[in-house]
Amino acid sequence: MSTSPIDRELSRRTALRTAAIGGSALAFGVPSLAACSNTGAGPTSAAGKQVTLPTYRPPTGLKPDLAGDPAQGIQDGFFTMPADLQNSVDGNPMSGGEISAMVPTLAPPPPPLSSNTYAQAMNARLGGRFTVRTAPSSEYGTKIDTLLAGNDLPDLVLVQDFGQPRLDKLLENKFTDVSGLLSGDKVLEYPNLAAIPARAWTNAGMFGRLWGVPIERPLLWNVMMARADLMDAAGAAPGGIATTDDFEAMCAEVNDPRRNRWALTGSYGSFSLPAFAAAFGAPNNWRKNSDGSFTRDWETDEYKAAVEFTAKLRRTGYFHPQSANLTGSQITKLFVSGQIACYAGQLSAWRNLISMEGLDASQVTAMPLFGAKGKQPAVFYGTGVYGVLLLKKASEARAQECLRLLDFYAAPFGTKEYVLVHYGVAGADYELQNGQPKLTLNGKKEVVNVGYVSGSEFRVMYSPGLADWVRDQYQWEKAAAPHGLADPTLGLYSETASRSGDEDQKVRDTISDVVMGRKKLDDFSAAVKTWKTAVGDKIRDEYAKQHG
Repeated sequence: MSTSPIDRELSRRTALRTAAIGGSALAFGVPSLAACSNTGAGPTSAAGKQVTLPTYRPPTGLKPDLAGDPAQGIQDGFFTMPADLQNSVDGNPMSGGEISAMVPTLAPPPPPLSSNTYAQAMNARLGGRFTVRTAPSSEYGTKIDTLLAGNDLPDLVLVQDFGQPRLDKLLENKFTDVSGLLSGDKVLEYPNLAAIPARAWTNAGMFGRLWGVPIERPLLWNVMMARADLMDAAGAAPGGIATTDDFEAMCAEVNDPRRNRWALTGSYGSFSLPAFAAAFGAPNNWRKNSDGSFTRDWETDEYKAAVEFTAKLRRTGYFHPQSANLTGSQITKLFVSGQIACYAGQLSAWRNLISMEGLDASQVTAMPLFGAKGKQPAVFYGTGVYGVLLLKKASEARAQECLRLLDFYAAPFGTKEYVLVHYGVAGADYELQNGQPKLTLNGKKEVVNVGYVSGSEFRVMYSPGLADWVRDQYQWEKAAAPHGLADPTLGLYSETASRSGDEDQKVRDTISDVVMGRKKLDDFSAAVKTWKTAVGDKIRDEYAKQHG
Protein backbone atom coordinates (compact mmCIF):
# COMPACT_ATOMS: atom_id res chain seq x y z
CA MET A 1 0.00 0.00 0.00
CA SER A 2 1.36 3.40 -0.95
CA THR A 3 -0.58 5.87 1.13
CA SER A 4 1.39 7.86 3.68
CA PRO A 5 1.29 7.14 7.41
CA ILE A 6 -0.61 10.35 8.16
CA ASP A 7 -3.40 9.18 5.85
CA ARG A 8 -3.48 5.84 7.62
CA GLU A 9 -4.05 7.70 10.86
CA LEU A 10 -6.65 10.04 9.42
CA SER A 11 -8.60 7.10 8.09
CA ARG A 12 -9.18 6.06 11.68
CA ARG A 13 -10.28 9.45 12.85
CA THR A 14 -13.77 10.77 12.94
CA ALA A 15 -14.97 13.59 10.76
CA LEU A 16 -13.60 16.49 12.71
CA ARG A 17 -15.06 16.22 16.17
CA THR A 18 -15.57 19.94 16.46
CA ALA A 19 -17.77 19.92 13.36
CA ALA A 20 -20.09 17.58 15.22
CA ILE A 21 -23.12 19.69 15.90
CA GLY A 22 -21.17 22.85 15.10
CA GLY A 23 -19.03 23.08 18.23
CA SER A 24 -15.42 23.84 19.04
CA ALA A 25 -13.12 22.35 21.63
CA LEU A 26 -11.30 24.67 23.99
CA ALA A 27 -8.11 23.02 25.21
CA PHE A 28 -4.76 24.10 23.80
CA GLY A 29 -4.02 21.59 21.10
CA VAL A 30 -7.52 20.14 20.68
CA PRO A 31 -8.68 20.66 17.08
CA SER A 32 -11.10 23.53 17.31
CA LEU A 33 -9.78 25.03 14.09
CA ALA A 34 -11.88 22.36 12.43
CA ALA A 35 -14.98 24.39 13.13
CA CYS A 36 -13.81 27.33 10.99
CA SER A 37 -13.04 28.22 7.39
CA ASN A 38 -12.81 31.36 5.29
CA THR A 39 -12.23 32.74 1.84
CA GLY A 40 -8.65 33.49 2.80
CA ALA A 41 -7.56 36.04 0.18
CA GLY A 42 -6.06 39.41 1.05
CA PRO A 43 -5.15 40.84 4.44
CA THR A 44 -6.31 39.65 7.83
CA SER A 45 -7.30 42.24 10.40
CA ALA A 46 -7.87 42.69 14.10
CA ALA A 47 -8.75 45.88 15.91
CA GLY A 48 -7.75 47.96 12.93
CA LYS A 49 -4.40 46.25 12.35
CA GLN A 50 -3.69 44.47 9.09
CA VAL A 51 -1.09 42.13 7.72
CA THR A 52 -0.74 41.08 4.11
CA LEU A 53 -0.92 37.33 3.65
CA PRO A 54 2.02 35.64 1.92
CA THR A 55 2.05 35.86 -1.86
CA TYR A 56 0.76 32.70 -3.50
CA ARG A 57 3.03 31.25 -6.18
CA PRO A 58 2.24 27.66 -7.24
CA PRO A 59 4.96 25.24 -8.26
CA THR A 60 5.94 25.22 -11.91
CA GLY A 61 7.33 22.58 -14.22
CA LEU A 62 5.04 19.63 -13.48
CA LYS A 63 1.72 19.55 -15.28
CA PRO A 64 -1.04 17.60 -13.54
CA ASP A 65 -3.19 15.11 -15.41
CA LEU A 66 -6.20 16.97 -14.03
CA ALA A 67 -5.68 20.64 -13.21
CA GLY A 68 -7.21 21.82 -9.95
CA ASP A 69 -8.15 25.20 -8.55
CA PRO A 70 -6.70 25.85 -5.06
CA ALA A 71 -8.85 28.94 -4.56
CA GLN A 72 -11.97 26.75 -4.72
CA GLY A 73 -10.43 23.74 -3.03
CA ILE A 74 -10.08 21.55 -6.14
CA GLN A 75 -6.92 19.46 -5.92
CA ASP A 76 -4.60 18.68 -8.83
CA GLY A 77 -4.95 15.08 -9.99
CA PHE A 78 -1.98 12.88 -10.89
CA PHE A 79 -2.22 9.35 -12.23
CA THR A 80 1.50 8.61 -11.73
CA MET A 81 4.58 9.92 -9.96
CA PRO A 82 6.98 11.25 -12.63
CA ALA A 83 10.15 9.24 -13.16
CA ASP A 84 12.23 12.39 -13.62
CA LEU A 85 11.98 14.06 -10.23
CA GLN A 86 12.64 17.78 -9.95
CA ASN A 87 14.76 19.52 -7.35
CA SER A 88 13.02 22.14 -5.19
CA VAL A 89 15.62 22.94 -2.51
CA ASP A 90 19.30 23.71 -3.09
CA GLY A 91 21.75 23.06 -0.29
CA ASN A 92 21.06 22.16 3.32
CA PRO A 93 18.26 24.02 5.13
CA MET A 94 20.05 23.73 8.48
CA SER A 95 23.52 24.86 9.52
CA GLY A 96 24.16 22.04 11.95
CA GLY A 97 22.73 21.75 15.43
CA GLU A 98 19.19 20.66 16.20
CA ILE A 99 15.64 21.85 15.58
CA SER A 100 12.87 20.31 17.64
CA ALA A 101 9.12 20.12 17.07
CA MET A 102 6.11 19.05 19.12
CA VAL A 103 3.09 17.46 17.43
CA PRO A 104 0.13 15.28 18.38
CA THR A 105 0.01 11.79 16.95
CA LEU A 106 -2.06 8.65 16.67
CA ALA A 107 0.91 6.62 15.40
CA PRO A 108 3.21 4.34 17.39
CA PRO A 109 6.69 5.83 17.94
CA PRO A 110 9.21 5.26 15.14
CA PRO A 111 12.46 3.35 15.75
CA PRO A 112 15.25 5.30 17.51
CA LEU A 113 17.64 7.33 15.39
CA SER A 114 20.40 4.73 15.65
CA SER A 115 18.28 2.19 13.75
CA ASN A 116 16.09 4.53 11.72
CA THR A 117 17.21 4.74 8.09
CA TYR A 118 14.63 7.39 7.28
CA ALA A 119 15.57 9.74 10.12
CA GLN A 120 19.27 9.36 9.36
CA ALA A 121 18.73 10.19 5.68
CA MET A 122 16.53 13.17 6.53
CA ASN A 123 19.09 14.61 8.95
CA ALA A 124 21.87 14.19 6.40
CA ARG A 125 19.88 16.06 3.77
CA LEU A 126 18.71 18.76 6.19
CA GLY A 127 22.24 19.42 7.43
CA GLY A 128 21.37 19.01 11.09
CA ARG A 129 19.22 16.99 13.47
CA PHE A 130 15.45 17.40 13.34
CA THR A 131 13.75 15.89 16.37
CA VAL A 132 9.98 15.45 16.42
CA ARG A 133 8.58 15.07 19.91
CA THR A 134 5.07 13.62 20.08
CA ALA A 135 2.21 13.15 22.49
CA PRO A 136 -0.97 11.14 22.01
CA SER A 137 -3.69 13.34 20.56
CA SER A 138 -5.84 12.84 23.66
CA GLU A 139 -3.03 14.17 25.89
CA TYR A 140 -1.56 16.82 23.61
CA GLY A 141 -3.30 19.84 25.10
CA THR A 142 -2.16 18.98 28.61
CA LYS A 143 1.38 18.39 27.39
CA ILE A 144 1.59 21.77 25.69
CA ASP A 145 0.17 23.52 28.75
CA THR A 146 2.93 21.92 30.82
CA LEU A 147 5.64 23.02 28.40
CA LEU A 148 4.27 26.56 28.34
CA ALA A 149 4.23 26.76 32.12
CA GLY A 150 7.80 25.49 32.36
CA ASN A 151 9.22 27.60 29.50
CA ASP A 152 10.35 24.35 27.89
CA LEU A 153 8.90 24.81 24.41
CA PRO A 154 10.52 23.14 21.40
CA ASP A 155 11.40 25.28 18.37
CA LEU A 156 8.15 24.38 16.58
CA VAL A 157 4.78 23.70 18.18
CA LEU A 158 1.74 22.47 16.27
CA VAL A 159 -1.32 24.35 17.51
CA GLN A 160 -4.86 23.47 16.48
CA ASP A 161 -6.76 25.77 18.81
CA PHE A 162 -6.66 29.55 18.70
CA GLY A 163 -9.50 29.78 21.21
CA GLN A 164 -7.32 30.58 24.22
CA PRO A 165 -8.04 33.23 26.84
CA ARG A 166 -5.65 36.21 26.46
CA LEU A 167 -4.35 34.68 23.25
CA ASP A 168 -2.73 37.94 22.13
CA LYS A 169 -0.44 37.99 25.17
CA LEU A 170 0.34 34.29 24.85
CA LEU A 171 1.47 34.69 21.25
CA GLU A 172 3.48 37.83 21.93
CA ASN A 173 5.29 36.38 24.94
CA LYS A 174 5.99 32.84 23.77
CA PHE A 175 6.12 32.77 19.97
CA THR A 176 7.72 34.52 17.00
CA ASP A 177 5.78 36.96 14.85
CA VAL A 178 6.79 35.89 11.33
CA SER A 179 5.04 38.73 9.51
CA GLY A 180 8.35 40.37 8.68
CA LEU A 181 9.68 37.14 7.19
CA LEU A 182 6.66 35.81 5.29
CA SER A 183 4.08 38.51 4.51
CA GLY A 184 3.62 39.53 0.89
CA ASP A 185 6.56 38.77 -1.41
CA LYS A 186 8.87 38.03 1.52
CA VAL A 187 7.63 34.45 1.44
CA LEU A 188 9.24 34.02 -1.98
CA GLU A 189 12.50 33.43 -0.12
CA TYR A 190 10.85 30.11 0.72
CA PRO A 191 9.34 28.97 -2.60
CA ASN A 192 7.68 25.85 -1.23
CA LEU A 193 5.96 27.83 1.51
CA ALA A 194 4.82 30.28 -1.16
CA ALA A 195 2.97 27.37 -2.79
CA ILE A 196 0.66 27.12 0.24
CA PRO A 197 -2.72 28.59 -0.79
CA ALA A 198 -3.91 31.86 0.75
CA ARG A 199 -6.89 30.19 2.42
CA ALA A 200 -4.51 28.11 4.53
CA TRP A 201 -2.46 31.15 5.56
CA THR A 202 -5.59 32.83 6.89
CA ASN A 203 -5.46 30.37 9.79
CA ALA A 204 -2.08 31.81 10.81
CA GLY A 205 -3.32 35.40 10.77
CA MET A 206 -4.31 36.59 14.24
CA PHE A 207 -4.38 40.08 15.71
CA GLY A 208 -3.16 41.56 12.45
CA ARG A 209 0.05 39.49 12.44
CA LEU A 210 1.26 36.17 11.03
CA TRP A 211 1.95 33.48 13.57
CA GLY A 212 3.59 30.39 12.12
CA VAL A 213 3.15 28.18 9.08
CA PRO A 214 -0.13 26.38 8.27
CA ILE A 215 -0.14 22.62 7.71
CA GLU A 216 -2.46 22.15 4.75
CA ARG A 217 -5.53 20.00 4.36
CA PRO A 218 -8.15 20.05 1.59
CA LEU A 219 -10.76 22.79 1.79
CA LEU A 220 -13.36 20.28 0.65
CA TRP A 221 -13.01 18.15 3.74
CA ASN A 222 -16.46 17.30 5.06
CA VAL A 223 -18.36 14.92 2.77
CA MET A 224 -21.03 12.25 2.85
CA MET A 225 -19.30 9.01 1.90
CA ALA A 226 -21.55 6.41 0.26
CA ARG A 227 -21.52 2.73 -0.70
CA ALA A 228 -22.57 3.13 -4.33
CA ASP A 229 -22.95 -0.61 -4.81
CA LEU A 230 -25.43 -0.99 -1.95
CA MET A 231 -27.49 1.95 -3.15
CA ASP A 232 -27.49 0.74 -6.74
CA ALA A 233 -28.63 -2.71 -5.62
CA ALA A 234 -31.50 -1.12 -3.70
CA GLY A 235 -32.55 0.98 -6.68
CA ALA A 236 -31.40 4.22 -5.06
CA ALA A 237 -28.33 5.32 -7.04
CA PRO A 238 -26.41 8.16 -5.34
CA GLY A 239 -26.36 10.16 -8.58
CA GLY A 240 -30.12 10.58 -8.41
CA ILE A 241 -30.10 12.36 -5.05
CA ALA A 242 -30.62 16.12 -5.40
CA THR A 243 -32.91 17.02 -2.49
CA THR A 244 -33.42 16.07 1.14
CA ASP A 245 -36.60 14.29 0.02
CA ASP A 246 -34.47 12.21 -2.36
CA PHE A 247 -32.06 11.45 0.46
CA GLU A 248 -34.86 10.34 2.75
CA ALA A 249 -36.25 8.11 -0.01
CA MET A 250 -32.81 6.56 -0.46
CA CYS A 251 -32.68 5.80 3.25
CA ALA A 252 -36.02 4.00 3.00
CA GLU A 253 -34.79 1.87 0.10
CA VAL A 254 -31.41 0.94 1.58
CA ASN A 255 -32.34 0.52 5.25
CA ASP A 256 -32.85 -3.12 6.22
CA PRO A 257 -32.21 -3.85 9.92
CA ARG A 258 -33.27 -7.49 9.45
CA ARG A 259 -30.20 -7.90 7.26
CA ASN A 260 -28.08 -5.90 9.70
CA ARG A 261 -27.93 -2.88 7.39
CA TRP A 262 -28.78 0.74 8.13
CA ALA A 263 -28.85 3.73 5.84
CA LEU A 264 -26.45 5.97 7.72
CA THR A 265 -24.60 6.97 10.86
CA GLY A 266 -22.40 9.72 12.24
CA SER A 267 -19.36 9.62 14.48
CA TYR A 268 -19.13 10.87 18.06
CA GLY A 269 -22.84 11.57 18.15
CA SER A 270 -22.82 14.03 15.23
CA PHE A 271 -25.52 12.07 13.36
CA SER A 272 -24.09 13.55 10.13
CA LEU A 273 -25.77 16.82 11.11
CA PRO A 274 -23.20 19.12 9.41
CA ALA A 275 -24.20 17.72 6.01
CA PHE A 276 -27.88 18.27 6.73
CA ALA A 277 -27.25 21.76 8.10
CA ALA A 278 -25.59 22.69 4.80
CA ALA A 279 -28.49 21.18 2.86
CA PHE A 280 -31.02 23.29 4.76
CA GLY A 281 -29.06 26.49 4.18
CA ALA A 282 -27.55 27.00 7.63
CA PRO A 283 -24.28 28.96 7.85
CA ASN A 284 -20.90 27.34 8.36
CA ASN A 285 -20.51 28.01 12.08
CA TRP A 286 -21.32 31.73 11.74
CA ARG A 287 -22.99 33.96 9.16
CA LYS A 288 -21.84 37.52 8.46
CA ASN A 289 -24.90 39.64 7.74
CA SER A 290 -25.11 42.59 5.35
CA ASP A 291 -25.05 45.05 8.27
CA GLY A 292 -21.77 43.62 9.57
CA SER A 293 -23.34 41.65 12.41
CA PHE A 294 -22.87 37.92 13.00
CA THR A 295 -25.36 35.09 13.54
CA ARG A 296 -24.41 31.69 14.97
CA ASP A 297 -25.59 28.65 12.99
CA TRP A 298 -27.81 27.27 15.71
CA GLU A 299 -29.65 30.59 15.98
CA THR A 300 -31.06 30.17 12.47
CA ASP A 301 -34.31 28.58 11.33
CA GLU A 302 -32.30 26.61 8.78
CA TYR A 303 -30.23 24.91 11.44
CA LYS A 304 -33.30 24.19 13.50
CA ALA A 305 -34.88 22.55 10.44
CA ALA A 306 -31.74 20.43 10.02
CA VAL A 307 -31.98 19.24 13.62
CA GLU A 308 -35.63 18.38 13.10
CA PHE A 309 -34.80 16.48 9.90
CA THR A 310 -32.00 14.55 11.61
CA ALA A 311 -34.30 13.64 14.51
CA LYS A 312 -36.89 12.39 12.03
CA LEU A 313 -34.33 10.14 10.30
CA ARG A 314 -33.23 8.75 13.66
CA ARG A 315 -36.82 8.25 14.83
CA THR A 316 -37.69 6.38 11.62
CA GLY A 317 -34.86 3.94 12.28
CA TYR A 318 -32.48 4.90 9.47
CA PHE A 319 -29.48 5.44 11.77
CA HIS A 320 -27.34 2.59 13.03
CA PRO A 321 -28.51 1.96 16.63
CA GLN A 322 -25.05 2.76 18.06
CA SER A 323 -24.67 6.05 16.18
CA ALA A 324 -24.53 8.15 19.32
CA ASN A 325 -21.27 6.52 20.42
CA LEU A 326 -19.45 5.26 17.32
CA THR A 327 -15.81 6.21 16.75
CA GLY A 328 -14.30 6.86 13.36
CA SER A 329 -12.60 3.45 13.20
CA GLN A 330 -15.85 1.69 14.12
CA ILE A 331 -17.69 3.53 11.36
CA THR A 332 -15.04 2.47 8.85
CA LYS A 333 -15.56 -1.18 9.78
CA LEU A 334 -19.34 -0.87 9.50
CA PHE A 335 -19.05 0.88 6.15
CA VAL A 336 -16.62 -1.66 4.69
CA SER A 337 -18.72 -4.59 5.91
CA GLY A 338 -21.85 -3.08 4.34
CA GLN A 339 -23.71 -2.49 7.60
CA ILE A 340 -24.11 1.20 6.82
CA ALA A 341 -24.60 2.79 3.41
CA CYS A 342 -23.39 6.33 4.06
CA TYR A 343 -21.94 8.64 6.69
CA ALA A 344 -20.60 12.18 6.96
CA GLY A 345 -16.81 11.98 7.15
CA GLN A 346 -13.55 13.22 5.68
CA LEU A 347 -12.76 13.42 2.00
CA SER A 348 -9.44 11.64 2.62
CA ALA A 349 -11.44 8.52 3.49
CA TRP A 350 -12.36 8.01 -0.17
CA ARG A 351 -8.86 6.96 -1.18
CA ASN A 352 -8.21 5.04 2.03
CA LEU A 353 -11.37 2.97 1.72
CA ILE A 354 -10.03 1.71 -1.60
CA SER A 355 -6.27 1.54 -1.09
CA MET A 356 -6.31 0.35 2.50
CA GLU A 357 -9.67 -1.20 3.30
CA GLY A 358 -10.00 -3.27 0.13
CA LEU A 359 -13.14 -1.80 -1.42
CA ASP A 360 -13.26 -1.46 -5.19
CA ALA A 361 -13.37 2.03 -6.69
CA SER A 362 -16.82 1.22 -8.10
CA GLN A 363 -18.15 0.52 -4.59
CA VAL A 364 -17.26 3.89 -3.03
CA THR A 365 -18.29 7.42 -3.86
CA ALA A 366 -19.06 10.73 -2.22
CA MET A 367 -22.71 11.70 -2.17
CA PRO A 368 -23.58 14.53 -4.53
CA LEU A 369 -24.62 17.70 -2.75
CA PHE A 370 -28.32 17.97 -2.08
CA GLY A 371 -30.57 20.71 -0.74
CA ALA A 372 -33.87 21.08 1.07
CA LYS A 373 -36.88 22.39 -0.82
CA GLY A 374 -36.17 25.91 -2.02
CA LYS A 375 -32.49 25.74 -0.95
CA GLN A 376 -29.37 25.51 -3.06
CA PRO A 377 -27.04 22.57 -2.36
CA ALA A 378 -24.06 23.52 -0.21
CA VAL A 379 -20.99 22.05 1.44
CA PHE A 380 -19.14 23.50 4.40
CA TYR A 381 -15.53 24.29 3.59
CA GLY A 382 -13.00 23.10 6.12
CA THR A 383 -10.26 25.38 7.39
CA GLY A 384 -7.77 24.21 4.77
CA VAL A 385 -5.35 23.23 7.54
CA TYR A 386 -4.70 20.58 10.17
CA GLY A 387 -3.12 23.20 12.40
CA VAL A 388 -0.44 25.88 12.48
CA LEU A 389 3.20 25.35 13.39
CA LEU A 390 4.22 28.18 15.68
CA LEU A 391 7.84 29.16 16.09
CA LYS A 392 9.13 29.58 19.63
CA LYS A 393 10.34 33.07 20.50
CA ALA A 394 13.78 33.25 18.90
CA SER A 395 16.22 35.42 17.00
CA GLU A 396 15.54 36.27 13.37
CA ALA A 397 18.38 33.99 12.25
CA ARG A 398 16.92 31.07 14.20
CA ALA A 399 13.45 31.74 12.83
CA GLN A 400 14.82 31.80 9.28
CA GLU A 401 16.51 28.43 9.82
CA CYS A 402 13.23 26.95 11.08
CA LEU A 403 11.43 28.35 8.04
CA ARG A 404 14.02 26.83 5.70
CA LEU A 405 13.36 23.46 7.32
CA LEU A 406 9.61 23.85 6.89
CA ASP A 407 10.18 24.97 3.30
CA PHE A 408 11.97 21.67 2.69
CA TYR A 409 9.12 19.69 4.22
CA ALA A 410 6.63 21.60 2.06
CA ALA A 411 8.28 20.37 -1.15
CA PRO A 412 5.63 19.78 -3.83
CA PHE A 413 4.62 16.51 -5.44
CA GLY A 414 7.03 15.29 -8.12
CA THR A 415 10.22 16.52 -6.45
CA LYS A 416 13.17 14.69 -4.92
CA GLU A 417 12.48 16.32 -1.58
CA TYR A 418 8.83 15.23 -1.64
CA VAL A 419 9.79 11.59 -2.21
CA LEU A 420 12.40 11.70 0.57
CA VAL A 421 10.00 13.33 3.05
CA HIS A 422 6.99 11.14 2.30
CA TYR A 423 8.60 7.84 1.28
CA GLY A 424 12.11 7.82 2.72
CA VAL A 425 15.04 5.84 1.32
CA ALA A 426 14.69 3.67 -1.78
CA GLY A 427 15.14 -0.02 -0.98
CA ALA A 428 14.81 0.47 2.77
CA ASP A 429 11.63 2.50 3.18
CA TYR A 430 10.01 2.13 -0.24
CA GLU A 431 10.24 0.12 -3.42
CA LEU A 432 9.17 0.97 -6.95
CA GLN A 433 6.32 -1.09 -8.37
CA ASN A 434 5.48 -0.29 -11.97
CA GLY A 435 7.59 2.81 -11.52
CA GLN A 436 5.59 4.02 -8.50
CA PRO A 437 6.78 4.22 -4.87
CA LYS A 438 5.29 1.83 -2.35
CA LEU A 439 6.21 1.88 1.33
CA THR A 440 7.85 -1.26 2.68
CA LEU A 441 7.00 -2.68 6.10
CA ASN A 442 10.07 -0.87 7.41
CA GLY A 443 8.93 2.36 5.78
CA LYS A 444 5.54 2.16 7.45
CA LYS A 445 7.31 2.07 10.81
CA GLU A 446 9.84 4.80 10.07
CA VAL A 447 8.00 7.34 7.89
CA VAL A 448 5.52 8.59 10.49
CA ASN A 449 4.25 11.97 11.70
CA VAL A 450 5.14 13.62 8.38
CA GLY A 451 1.65 14.99 7.88
CA TYR A 452 1.93 17.01 11.09
CA VAL A 453 4.90 18.93 9.69
CA SER A 454 3.98 19.05 6.00
CA GLY A 455 0.64 19.21 4.22
CA SER A 456 1.89 19.25 0.63
CA GLU A 457 0.60 15.75 -0.08
CA PHE A 458 -2.95 17.05 0.42
CA ARG A 459 -2.48 19.52 -2.41
CA VAL A 460 -2.85 16.69 -4.90
CA MET A 461 -4.82 13.52 -5.55
CA TYR A 462 -2.44 10.65 -6.18
CA SER A 463 -2.35 6.95 -5.41
CA PRO A 464 -0.62 4.35 -7.60
CA GLY A 465 -3.04 2.24 -9.61
CA LEU A 466 -6.08 4.29 -8.59
CA ALA A 467 -6.59 6.46 -11.64
CA ASP A 468 -10.35 5.80 -11.49
CA TRP A 469 -10.47 7.16 -7.96
CA VAL A 470 -8.51 10.26 -9.02
CA ARG A 471 -10.97 10.91 -11.85
CA ASP A 472 -14.04 10.29 -9.68
CA GLN A 473 -12.94 12.50 -6.80
CA TYR A 474 -11.79 15.23 -9.18
CA GLN A 475 -15.21 15.31 -10.82
CA TRP A 476 -16.91 15.40 -7.42
CA GLU A 477 -14.70 18.30 -6.30
CA LYS A 478 -15.41 20.24 -9.49
CA ALA A 479 -19.14 19.83 -8.94
CA ALA A 480 -19.04 20.61 -5.22
CA ALA A 481 -16.53 23.49 -5.07
CA PRO A 482 -18.83 26.20 -6.47
CA HIS A 483 -21.19 25.48 -3.58
CA GLY A 484 -18.52 25.72 -0.87
CA LEU A 485 -19.52 27.79 2.14
CA ALA A 486 -16.86 29.38 4.34
CA ASP A 487 -16.87 30.49 7.96
CA PRO A 488 -16.38 34.28 8.10
CA THR A 489 -14.88 34.22 11.60
CA LEU A 490 -11.62 32.55 10.57
CA GLY A 491 -8.78 34.86 11.60
CA LEU A 492 -10.97 36.63 14.15
CA TYR A 493 -10.67 36.24 17.91
CA SER A 494 -13.27 36.48 20.64
CA GLU A 495 -12.15 36.52 24.25
CA THR A 496 -15.66 35.48 25.29
CA ALA A 497 -15.65 32.56 22.87
CA SER A 498 -12.37 31.38 24.39
CA ARG A 499 -14.22 30.90 27.67
CA SER A 500 -17.57 29.68 26.36
CA GLY A 501 -16.93 25.95 26.33
CA ASP A 502 -19.42 25.05 29.04
CA GLU A 503 -22.21 27.13 27.50
CA ASP A 504 -21.52 25.75 24.03
CA GLN A 505 -21.60 22.21 25.35
CA LYS A 506 -25.04 22.74 26.89
CA VAL A 507 -26.42 23.54 23.44
CA ARG A 508 -24.68 20.57 21.85
CA ASP A 509 -25.98 18.24 24.55
CA THR A 510 -29.50 19.54 23.97
CA ILE A 511 -29.18 18.90 20.23
CA SER A 512 -28.15 15.32 20.94
CA ASP A 513 -31.10 14.91 23.27
CA VAL A 514 -33.48 16.22 20.62
CA VAL A 515 -32.10 13.89 17.95
CA MET A 516 -32.32 10.94 20.36
CA GLY A 517 -35.90 11.80 21.25
CA ARG A 518 -35.21 12.69 24.88
CA LYS A 519 -36.14 16.36 24.42
CA LYS A 520 -38.31 18.46 22.12
CA LEU A 521 -37.29 20.99 19.51
CA ASP A 522 -38.56 23.76 21.78
CA ASP A 523 -35.93 22.71 24.30
CA PHE A 524 -33.27 23.37 21.67
CA SER A 525 -34.68 26.86 21.07
CA ALA A 526 -34.65 27.52 24.81
CA ALA A 527 -31.05 26.33 25.11
CA VAL A 528 -29.98 28.66 22.29
CA LYS A 529 -31.76 31.57 23.98
CA THR A 530 -29.87 30.88 27.19
CA TRP A 531 -26.59 30.63 25.27
CA LYS A 532 -27.23 34.00 23.60
CA THR A 533 -27.74 35.70 26.94
CA ALA A 534 -24.78 34.00 28.61
CA VAL A 535 -22.14 34.35 25.86
CA GLY A 536 -23.55 34.50 22.34
CA ASP A 537 -24.35 38.21 22.14
CA LYS A 538 -20.91 39.11 23.50
CA ILE A 539 -19.18 36.82 21.01
CA ARG A 540 -21.02 38.28 18.03
CA ASP A 541 -20.17 41.83 19.15
CA GLU A 542 -16.48 40.97 19.53
CA TYR A 543 -16.39 39.42 16.04
CA ALA A 544 -18.20 42.41 14.53
CA LYS A 545 -15.73 44.88 16.04
CA GLN A 546 -12.75 42.96 14.64
CA HIS A 547 -14.26 42.32 11.24
CA GLY A 548 -15.26 45.93 10.78
